[in-house]
Amino acid sequence: MYCPQCRVTYREGFTECSDCQVPLVAGSIPKLLDLSEPNLQLVVVLDTNDPFAFALAKGTLEEADIPFSVLNGITTLMNDIGPSVQKWLQLQVALDREVEVRELLAAVLQPQSGDEQVS
Repeated sequence: MYCPQCRVTYREGFTECSDCQVPLVAGSIPKLLDLSEPNLQLVVVLDTNDPFAFALAKGTLEEADIPFSVLNGITTLMNDIGPSVQKWLQLQVALDREVEVRELLAAVLQPQSGDEQVS
């Protein structure tokens, strides 16, 4: 069990993160990309300001155990201020996983009125 926000691991029996007050997720913490790797080539696979599409895509990558990076992730904190402040978010993956990830995301994301795009 782990918290999807702060990534802290919990023992079985816990259902909510004591710090974030969000439901815990079963399984192990998904891997993040090691951005310090000098030869790492990243590609943007999702570019959106739709928090639902972003959460769906992020959850899909976590479930598939595919490492990813989030650009502009800190701006999601501003979403609590008001809907007009929502910022664009991007999901990046390693270049060698791009085709696989695009296929996964295409299966779960349906374009909606041009608000998000799988690039």
